[in-house]
Amino acid sequence: MDSLPMVTETTNYVEYYDLEKFVKERYGHKIEIAAMEECSNDSTLSYFVSHGAVTEEEFQQHAAWIMDGRFWPYGTGYILNQLCTDGYIQSGNYIINVSW
Repeated sequence: MDSLPMVTETTNYVEYYDLEKFVKERYGHKIEIAAMEECSNDSTLSYFVSHGAVTEEEFQQHAAWIMDGRFWPYGTGYILNQLCTDGYIQSGNYIINVSW
């Protein structure tokens, strides 16, 4: 019997409130992931994060907005990619646990 073809990868698991605190510490503004992503209790959000996923043009255009606390239009995935581009987190798979 053949085995199931698969790839093994590392996944980073993060609690939503830890990510909210981390963003507040790095950028100085509060985000609310559950509201921003319209999550129900006991949800997970899955993202692949990479350095450079935010283009230089996007970075320049939106960096001031982020520094002003205007995260809402971008969502958690964009914020994670920005954190990676800024060197705060590593590239890879992220699962954000949302449970209150």
